[in-house]
Amino acid sequence: MLLNKETDYAIRIVSFLSKQNNHITAGEISKNTGVTPKFTLKILHNLCTNNIVNSYKGKNGGYYLNKKPEEISLLDIIELFGSTQFANRCTNEGNCSNPLGFCEFKKTFDEATNYLNEHFGKVYFK
Repeated sequence: MLLNKETDYAIRIVSFLSKQNNHITAGEISKNTGVTPKFTLKILHNLCTNNIVNSYKGKNGGYYLNKKPEEISLLDIIELFGSTQFANRCTNEGNCSNPLGFCEFKKTFDEATNYLNEHFGKVYFK
């Protein structure tokens, strides 16, 4: 499994926000997570659209989690940003690229995928 860059950054941002007591600006989020300002805004927009994060507008505006950290799983963020959660391409596409049919490892890849999804679904930002 390989997380795309956007998912990796989103996890950093949500993790950072989970440790804040007040709303925080996008600039501060960017500075503290190492995500570029432009990418930070893009990710925050997606998180806001999906009710993970909320924004507070105005002079002292900023962003904060819309849910308790213990209500947001790692799997929630991974799925939201479309990273693959599959141990192998055949698990994702439902069929093997092997012209001779499924290899003897398909079941193993399916089990690994299920394990990853279950495990990430139990890890929360607390």
